[in-house]
Amino acid sequence: MAAIVRPLKLNEVPSLHRRFGEAIDTSFAYIKPQYRVKIRRDNNLIRLGYACVHPQRILLAAVDEGDLLGYAIGAVGKTQADLYWLYVSPKSRGQQLGLKLLQTFEQSSRQQGVNRVGLSTYDHHTYYAAIGYNTIKQETLHGVPMKIMVKDISL
Repeated sequence: MAAIVRPLKLNEVPSLHRRFGEAIDTSFAYIKPQYRVKIRRDNNLIRLGYACVHPQRILLAAVDEGDLLGYAIGAVGKTQADLYWLYVSPKSRGQQLGLKLLQTFEQSSRQQGVNRVGLSTYDHHTYYAAIGYNTIKQETLHGVPMKIMVKDISL
């Protein structure tokens, strides 16, 4: 069966919480330890559950037969949606799940009435640029130099 991307279900929040913790310690290990502690605290099980039901939050899951392979977490403001976290497990990379998550995030954002998506990246700016994102500035986030990128998603 092929993985599908869809909104995260409330009963999947514990799986998201576990996968988030794994990601913080591996793929996001470039973030300094003291910041990772704060990120874990800010994304605890209760807050992720609240975000799952909050109308201005977007939580997406890439799933295959009940296994959470990846996720996208973000929020929608008045004119822009912000993608906070995009992750695909190492065993599931190379299947374009990250792109599917990102495209679904953009579509969900557009449906909520915004015309722009913003994100920050440490080392994937070339990938995002190839799919229409533009670097607007560099900024230090969580103690790490990041590129802030945006994409116009208006129709």
